Order: sequence, then structure tokens, then C-alpha cells
Amino acid sequence: MEAFTGFIESIGVYHSEIAIAFFVFVVSAMIFEFIDKVLAMSMSIGIMLLLSIMNPHEMIEMIDFNTIFLLLGMMMVVEITKESRLLSLMNIQIVKLTKGDPLILFFLFTLTTFTLSTFLSNATTMMVLVPLTIGITKSMGLDPKPYLLSEIIFSDIGGALTLVGDPTNVLIGSANNFSFSDFILNLWIPIASISFVIFGVLMVKYWKSIKPIKKTLTKLFLNNLSLAKIETEFKNTHIERGFVITTAVSLFLVVLLLIFNWFDISVAYIAFFGGIAMLFLTRKHMNYHKFFANIDWHMLLFFIGLFIHIGVLEKVGALEPITHVLSGHFTSSFELSMVILWTVGLLSGFVENIPLVAMMIPVLQPLLASGTITGNPEIVWYALSLGACLGGNGSLIGSSANMIVAQTAEKMGVKITFWEYFKIGYPITVISLIVATIYIYIVTL
Repeated sequence: MEAFTGFIESIGVYHSEIAIAFFVFVVSAMIFEFIDKVLAMSMSIGIMLLLSIMNPHEMIEMIDFNTIFLLLGMMMVVEITKESRLLSLMNIQIVKLTKGDPLILFFLFTLTTFTLSTFLSNATTMMVLVPLTIGITKSMGLDPKPYLLSEIIFSDIGGALTLVGDPTNVLIGSANNFSFSDFILNLWIPIASISFVIFGVLMVKYWKSIKPIKKTLTKLFLNNLSLAKIETEFKNTHIERGFVITTAVSLFLVVLLLIFNWFDISVAYIAFFGGIAMLFLTRKHMNYHKFFANIDWHMLLFFIGLFIHIGVLEKVGALEPITHVLSGHFTSSFELSMVILWTVGLLSGFVENIPLVAMMIPVLQPLLASGTITGNPEIVWYALSLGACLGGNGSLIGSSANMIVAQTAEKMGVKITFWEYFKIGYPITVISLIVATIYIYIVTL
């Protein structure tokens, strides 16, 4: 026992190196998937506790429970919404509005993806939309790929707009007490501009596949037959109207509270208690065991482990050199924003953006609080958000939503290769970052 105690004391001078090594181990596990990321985190946390790099009390204090409850609440809201089949009903109505026109279908599917991704999990949005998109486009004799690629791209763009649209925004918002409306007010101009430009690029790229078919009578006839078949199949599917209405009204109220926050309370409380309230109101329609089994506990544990690892890095001073480097080279909010936007944006296509953002938060907080950076410090946080979210479009491994689309599509006979997506995704990422750069330059003048 004395020998072990002596060993623990002797490695005290290497706490910083050990903490960095474990963080690299966890990030490597996420990138190369040689071991489950939560298992990797659990192992490294256990060893760091054993080596007295932190104690249990410090570990608990490192966890940002506002973020955890915000994520849990939104997961509950999303699961109830998915179970009610509200999203499927919405999408069928959208398809009926198109009247079989590929261009209108392309626009409405893209708009739906963007809108849903601002309030719901990108992964959930894609799980609902992908099978529907492939089924509808194939039945109409259309190529599903342009529609799927547009949905991937706009799920990441839409997720950048709001506090709950992307996990990285949850981290940034929670660390700085940003409200739901703060994100919208500060990011709607760049996101709207980027959306307009990127939709135009996609239209030019895939025009041959999505152009209107009003003059092609044969295709019009086949599309009308397909729409009639889809509508008939949907009518034969049992949907509990009361469940759908209750879910729609509850979801609308939760979103209103998140946006306007009349009671001036934490968005984490709104999301969590909103989820509890929705579960109570829909209790007659929900299977509790199935409901709680479908909550992404793995994701919540991942965030808890991430907070602990970043907290340890901060405790041992491993992040201070990065802060010193940034403070020594950049003096204005525009310069710092550019470095953050482009570095995080280009890396996020290949590296998990959540730990990247989690690491940058404790690096930027003391730097922006020091007063050495001139201009508006808040723009740096929004540059971080834009870089992380828009950078996810860089490749198929850039975000979980991208991977879900690729995997689900392949199971349904539509294969999207890494390079096929990269050829359109990475240029779009660069274009998006250029538009974001112009916006940041204008607001920091």
C-alpha cells in the first residue's frame, strides 16, 4: 500500500501529460472506432481517479448539468414527436403539395429538413426523412441521391441556427448563458445567406435530375399514380389523431417558450420540464419502457465523460498554452473569429466537432474575459458555432446525421460513397465559411 501511495505521489508532476494522453486516447477512439467512445472515457476516468488526478467531488463539479438536462429534455420531446408519427404526417402532406413535380419536391424536402433540424435532433430528422425520401423518389422514377445529399447539407446548416439545433450550440450556449433567441438574432443573417447560396449551388449541380416535368405527360401520369399509391398506403396506416394533436400543440408551446422565454428561466429547465409535461399529456399513448429505452443514454454519458475530460485538462493547466498562443498573436475579435471559424470549420469535416468545441470553450473564456481582445467578444462564440456546424458538411463522417443518411440509404439500395459526397460536401463547406467570413467582417467593422 505504501509503495502504491509513493507511486501516486511520484507521478504528480506528470498529471498534465497523463490528462492530455487520455484525451488523445478518447478522441482517437471516436475517430478510428477501435473501442466504444463511452467505454474509452469510462476507462480513462477510472484510471485518473485511481491516480488522484482528480477526486469524485471535483469530477461531479466538472459536469455541466444544464447541458445534460437540456439534451435529455430535447431527447424526450423528440422521442414523443417521433412516436406520434407527426413528422411522417407532415411529410406526406408536403409530398401531396408537390403534385409530382421533382423541383418542388426538392425544395420542400430541403426546407423541411432545414426547419426540423433547427428544433429537433438532426439524427432523428434524418431517420424519419431518409426512408420517406427514398420511397417517394424511387416510386416516381427519380434519382434519390440529389434529395438525400441536400438533406444532409441542410440538416447541418439548419442545426447551426438555434441553441438546440446542434450539440455544439448546446455547449456554447450553456457555457455563456446564451438564450434561444440570442442564437437566432445573431445567426439568422449568415444562415439565411448561406442557405440561399448553397441551395442555388445544389440546383445548378443537380438540375438534370430535379428539373420540372410538366411537359412530360408520361412522367406526370406515373408520378400521379405514385402519389395516389402513397396516399392510400398512408390512409391505411393507423394514426391516433388525439396523440398527434396533443403532441403538435405541446411541441409548439415548448418551442415558443424556448424562443421567447417569458418567465426568464434556464432553457435547460424549459426543455426538461417540457419533455416531462409532454410525456404526462401523452401517457395513454406511450409505452414507458420503450420510451426510456429509446432515450440516447449513450450520448448523455458521452457528454458527461467529455465534460470530465475537459475539466481535468483545465485543472492541470493543459489548455493554458493554447490560450497564451492565441492571446499573443491576435488582438481583435475579427482576427480571432477568423482563426476559430476556419480552423474548426475545416477540421470538423474529419474530426468529431463536439470535443473540439468543448476544448475550445475553456481556452476562449479566459482570453475573452481578459479584455485584451478588442471589439465584440460574442462574435467569437458565434464564429465557433458556425465553424463547427457548417464544417460538419465537409465529409460523410463530419456529423452523426451524415452517417445515418449514408447507412440508412445503403440498406435501402442507395449507396453514397465517401468520395461521392466529399466532391460536393467539401466545396460547399468552403463556400459556407466564405459567406460566414463576409458576415463576420461586416459586423466587426
